Amino acid sequence: MRTLIVFMLLSFSSLSQAAVGVFPDSTFQNLDHGLYWFGYGESWQKAVPGQTNAYYVASKPTMIYIHGWQNGSTQKKNRETFNRKDAGGPDLDLAHAWLAAGYNVGVLYWNQFADEGEVRDAEAKIWTATGPRAMRWRNSSGVYSTGPTQSASDLLFNSYRTNLAGYTGNNIRIAGHSLGNQMAIVLTKKISDAVTAGTVSSKLLP
Repeated sequence: MRTLIVFMLLSFSSLSQAAVGVFPDSTFQNLDHGLYWFGYGESWQKAVPGQTNAYYVASKPTMIYIHGWQNGSTQKKNRETFNRKDAGGPDLDLAHAWLAAGYNVGVLYWNQFADEGEVRDAEAKIWTATGPRAMRWRNSSGVYSTGPTQSASDLLFNSYRTNLAGYTGNNIRIAGHSLGNQMAIVLTKKISDAVTAGTVSSKLLP
């Protein structure tokens, strides 16, 4: 019985950061961005460098999705996941097939930066931290705050690089939707340049 209790405690400890379904209010009230890993049924856990993640194995093939323009999403406390029923789509977990095929499945979030009334203002943040709206971000009250001094693509690149530093697999795919396609291309160029410069492992090249 003692062995079983210890095992259960260890199991709960390893999943302490994991959650299912909608994101907590704090995710929208405070600035939050970067890589999240997903499991079945919209379960998720934010990637933290050096920390074990319930939904990530360094040797597995990996697919990472990047969302696009997010006008008004923060006040609605809405973040894209792999089930788009909240956007009028089918109640279907689009990560399921990837997970069943043995992939790590993740999302790189920049939603609070992408929450702009004009898509061009969100787009500028992909390229520079000194565009028309700089790197301001929106909270769930609809208020904008001054953001970091790095562009959104630099922030996502840093999250990608640090969280996949120990990756040993041989298959990484980066997918984007709408404006997220532009982010995916810029991010991949940054990864490619870093691999060429020898500052990032070639294992991380999508």
